[in-house]
Amino acid sequence: MRSKPYFFEENSPTQSVLLTTLSSGNLKKLEEFNNSELVDFFLSQGTIPDCSEISLQPTLKQDLSVAKSLKDEGNRLFKEGRHLEAREKYTASICAYPVDWSNPSSNTEFAITLANRSATMDAAGSYEACVNDIDMALKYGYPKNLQYKVFKRKGHALLRLKQYIQSRSAYAKSLDMIGKSDLPSKARDELRARTKKNMGIFTVAKSIQDNPIALPLPLILDQPPSENKNAGVYDLDVLSTPCLQQIDEHRTNVTRDISLGSCLFKESPRLAILLSGVPGLPQLCPHTLKPLVAPIPCSFGGKTLFANEKAREEANASYNRYEWPLDPDYLRQSLGLSPYARLALRMVLSVDPKDLVSRGWEEAMAPKFGMVLESDATVLSAKQRCERGILTAVLLKILRNIKYSEGPQESETNLVSCLWRCIHYVDSFAFPLRHTKMEKASDPKAPNPMTFKTYGLGLFPGYRKLLKSAQKLKPEDDSNAFVTFTLNRLLVITYRIINEGEALVLVNDEEEPNEVPPGEEMKTRKEPNDMIVFKCSNPACSATFPLKENTKEKVIRCPVGKCQKDTNIWLKLTKIQELKQKWRALQGSLSTMKPCDQIKAIEDLLKEWQLIVARPYQDIDDLELHVKRAVQTERWHAEQNWLKEYL
Repeated sequence: MRSKPYFFEENSPTQSVLLTTLSSGNLKKLEEFNNSELVDFFLSQGTIPDCSEISLQPTLKQDLSVAKSLKDEGNRLFKEGRHLEAREKYTASICAYPVDWSNPSSNTEFAITLANRSATMDAAGSYEACVNDIDMALKYGYPKNLQYKVFKRKGHALLRLKQYIQSRSAYAKSLDMIGKSDLPSKARDELRARTKKNMGIFTVAKSIQDNPIALPLPLILDQPPSENKNAGVYDLDVLSTPCLQQIDEHRTNVTRDISLGSCLFKESPRLAILLSGVPGLPQLCPHTLKPLVAPIPCSFGGKTLFANEKAREEANASYNRYEWPLDPDYLRQSLGLSPYARLALRMVLSVDPKDLVSRGWEEAMAPKFGMVLESDATVLSAKQRCERGILTAVLLKILRNIKYSEGPQESETNLVSCLWRCIHYVDSFAFPLRHTKMEKASDPKAPNPMTFKTYGLGLFPGYRKLLKSAQKLKPEDDSNAFVTFTLNRLLVITYRIINEGEALVLVNDEEEPNEVPPGEEMKTRKEPNDMIVFKCSNPACSATFPLKENTKEKVIRCPVGKCQKDTNIWLKLTKIQELKQKWRALQGSLSTMKPCDQIKAIEDLLKEWQLIVARPYQDIDDLELHVKRAVQTERWHAEQNWLKEYL
């Protein structure tokens, strides 16, 4: 995916319309049109793709005999102990069943397949997916005489998830349902005895409670701010936080001392779309952005799969009720719509068209995206206006074909305004979702190589506003924090010690990071000259003394009138050699240390460095690069541990 926002793919029909328009000599005439008139102009030219291939007929082939055959194949594989292969067959069977979604309890065969798949989830350790499948099986007509099985399995899965109260309840329900089974009396008694034995864990403690199911925190430091003033910050609302204060349009200061590896800001995407076929990543749910372990089909007959029924219901109540007929490959290959264009389309589809008519686009969109969509305050070039006009025309045709827009001309005019604002919103607030991939280094002492791959595109209005007020403006400015991702969440994490009152400085890292071999990033950085900028020995004085590294100076008196303190350069040079030796010794043990321990050790070194010299200095740069790598490594390990619950 190209780095900066773009709406048309290269060499696509829509890009051809744009290029033809730009070279036609009509730009002067088009500048006289307002947005709605510009869209009408492009629609009237007959050059916009007609989107006729979009069909509202279900594309998912459903056949009861095929579904039963796949289920039987899954049963055979499960008996052979091939659980992952059985899971795939059960999933294919679930997608092939002609389910009556309006009458859930009438889908017994479908429910049995869900229950069978839950057994593969339980065997593979995917306990959350196991519970989801069982709940869905019970909802869709799983036979009562067999329910003791799935309740017992649910109790085991919940126990593994440390949801003790719910687990005990599921086991108790299993005991109750044994009486409704078709088992002989003796078999029932034996099963009750085994189930009660499983429940023995609940009699050990006088009281039990569920453990909260929590994802790994997006922090390096463990203590919350209330216990440690310099610790990372948990949840922050951009520009109105305890540690960030916007001074003006181009400056945001920290309001207290911030240590290395602290998370200053985190944000989940308001809305996101996925790219297809990203190496190293499993297939993800388009709504939750979680791996599809035990997926369920689209209830409208589309090809989209969802992580669970809750995700599907949320998507159906939003964009999926209209988006399900749209094939992403068709939008990209036949119409030439980029991920940015698809994200703008999903923004519109997430709002009920009736709300657009009755409430107006501003009131209808604001609750969904947290702020009123900005108007055309930004001055657009002729090319940008043409691009947005063509895109709006294409999206309008799509909306007509999927029956989103069927109202009178007045409501469609309102829709054009909404589309235009959504395109502007995406252009302003979209940011790529990235996945970090780490491989094992051939040398045990060398850092593991990392690569970064874009797998989606999300709306991050909070981060974009923060970046606007904290972006690096001058080449000589140095950033002190960077952006990374964990579990689809954008994090801004410090790799420098930032003192109270200093500005937060970020680099607009929209481009996908280059794949740099481990250790080579040190060489690609601009080398400082052979000067050392010594600090005055008076901590309250800001004076510095730039000297050659091989200087013969022994003592320098500060020229600042109120200071006049002597600075022993010889002692500082001696200290520099000690710190270099400490760093060499530390480097030998970094590979055996946890990332948080690495950061703490480096922070102690940096504090000593910053007492005697000012930036730029190569050794300080190297330390801070290792901090960034340690943070990325820690985030990668956290995400891998989380993924183990799914894969």
